[in-house]
Amino acid sequence: MSKFFKAGAGFRGRVLLIAAGLAAVVLAVAGSILLRVHWKNARIREWRRQIRGFDRLNGERRDLLGLQLREYLPDGLDEYERLSADLHSAEDAGNWTMCVKVAKKLQEYLGGSAEKLMPEIPADTADFPTGFAVAGAVHGYLSSPLAVYLDPARRADFDARFTAFEKLLYGNWHGLRCGENLTLPQTEAELVFVPPGVARLTVNGNPARVRIPYPFWIGRNEVTHEQMAQVLNIVLPKTARPDTPADRLAWNDVLFYCAVLTRRMQEAQILPPGYIIRPPNEEEWQLAADNAWLGADRTPLSERAWFKDNSGQHTRPSGGRKPNKLGLNDIYGNIAEMTLPYSRPDGQEDRIAAMGGSFASPEKLCYLRHSIMPGQSIPAGVGFRIAAAPGTPDYFDRHFQLGCARQVRTGGKVFELIGGSFNAFDRNQADSLCRLLGGRLAEVTGQKQLNVLRAALPLFNSGSTLLGARAAGGRWIWAGSGKPVRTSLWRIPKPKRPTDSLVIVGGRTWKPVSDKARVPFFLCEWDEADYARRNGHLQTADTLPLVRRKFTVGDRTFLLIESGMTWNAACRFCELLGGRLACPDTPELADRVRKELKPFAKRRILLGGYARRDEWLWLSGKKIGSVPEPDGKSPLTSRNRNFIVLKWNRFWNGQSSQMFLCELPQEAISSR
Repeated sequence: MSKFFKAGAGFRGRVLLIAAGLAAVVLAVAGSILLRVHWKNARIREWRRQIRGFDRLNGERRDLLGLQLREYLPDGLDEYERLSADLHSAEDAGNWTMCVKVAKKLQEYLGGSAEKLMPEIPADTADFPTGFAVAGAVHGYLSSPLAVYLDPARRADFDARFTAFEKLLYGNWHGLRCGENLTLPQTEAELVFVPPGVARLTVNGNPARVRIPYPFWIGRNEVTHEQMAQVLNIVLPKTARPDTPADRLAWNDVLFYCAVLTRRMQEAQILPPGYIIRPPNEEEWQLAADNAWLGADRTPLSERAWFKDNSGQHTRPSGGRKPNKLGLNDIYGNIAEMTLPYSRPDGQEDRIAAMGGSFASPEKLCYLRHSIMPGQSIPAGVGFRIAAAPGTPDYFDRHFQLGCARQVRTGGKVFELIGGSFNAFDRNQADSLCRLLGGRLAEVTGQKQLNVLRAALPLFNSGSTLLGARAAGGRWIWAGSGKPVRTSLWRIPKPKRPTDSLVIVGGRTWKPVSDKARVPFFLCEWDEADYARRNGHLQTADTLPLVRRKFTVGDRTFLLIESGMTWNAACRFCELLGGRLACPDTPELADRVRKELKPFAKRRILLGGYARRDEWLWLSGKKIGSVPEPDGKSPLTSRNRNFIVLKWNRFWNGQSSQMFLCELPQEAISSR
């Protein structure tokens, strides 16, 4: 070999040597380039992995993260949205170096925001209510989207201090603890913890955010017929399956059920101070339905709810569908659930919001709220679940329903919606009742007026309401004024029969009905001046519509009115007359009333006595000494849908009536 090199010191040898050197250089350069490409690709893969991880962290609850910043740190929202936009732009451009830089800035910003919102943990628990509020705030913070961006070392220190704080706070406490679920003793009701958060509602047609600063617990399942019967010591309705959610309730029974559980849980030291068992408020229900800070459900509603398409048109036992992320069964579908509305128009204190849809609801309607009136009876398909939430001892009396105004004034007129669930009025009855009040069945003269009625009277949108229109010569006229109804404005169908009346369904759809058809509501109307003197005819008129007897005892005048109104509706009607449902609350007055009404002994006459939880009262405030016997042989299915009726000259515990007795003080009619 050396001989060869010595011999090839000439031209050919030098060429080969140069070629070998060049090849080595090329290989070295190529290897270097390939290595650099490999390193760059590896770095890009790592950057992309980091960005995907950040996107996943930020994206799973991105909507909630924006909500939290918007509600708690609104001044920094623009910076968050700018950095987020920059990150997405860099990703779209494939500029991974920029992606990493922006993601780092965004993570630092979110970490700083998390630091700002971190609750303070006091050195000691002070008193239990204060410490409990701190625990609730911390659990709300730790479950929120921002908490995951907290510096790991800072988070570890925070967790350690909070664990020590809770250990000191709860000690031997065996009741509800923040962050934990609990099954109530003596019942099968399991309560699920819901941390403080922000509920998103629709208020008067507009989106709204409602901050809930306290923790609460909500029932995993809806309250069943069997649970209601056991707690209230009543019997199940004949058609009710014990393990299905309770519906066809009395609102006051719902309050009674919650009051009994509150007393039991307070005695067992289960409820924290300042908490009661009650129906949830609308905003509490919505926060739980939206899974608090856990994010929206992606599971199809058909797998989570019983509704029109899959229910078989009846209620089902709880747990037959998948729960939501919080673990709540049937939060949508099966039965709609009663809540106290977040906002109520003036004069609508007897309104409640039914949430979540029922077994009879189309899928798209399960997400809408509906207004209904509690009264004595809640419609089929509407029930409730309980919550352990802040409340005062007077809660159950404040929300006890005795009837209230559903009235609106507009354009120089006064409108009152009369009736409710389980009332039934035909045209003649409604017309007579309006005339007894010095008014008339209402006329709706234009869309603006209709919009006012719909906005101010939510119950006007939830059922069928009889108005003052009637058929005349194949067209519609307003009976009071004789003016034609503007059929082209609302696409009103032509009358089918010469005697037809016109009802409006849900505040939108106009429908011809027979004058004998019975509907739950009618709308009465007065001019402003007429409303002020609406009862002037009560003293002077020889005959009064639907009044079958009129008599005076001392300083009270009594009117016996032939109408089978429910108790709440009759209460309000008597208020419009200037009085109240009759209260024969002394032995002498009771004897006189029995004597005067003896000709009507076969009829069930509604009086002003009612059941409130464990006691019976007159509207005058006096207690009724002994519990009256049930009217008829039907078993007791309610404790608070009951009222006093007079029949066969005796006072009975009844749930239906054919007439009602109104009493008016002398000054109420002599001054008019």
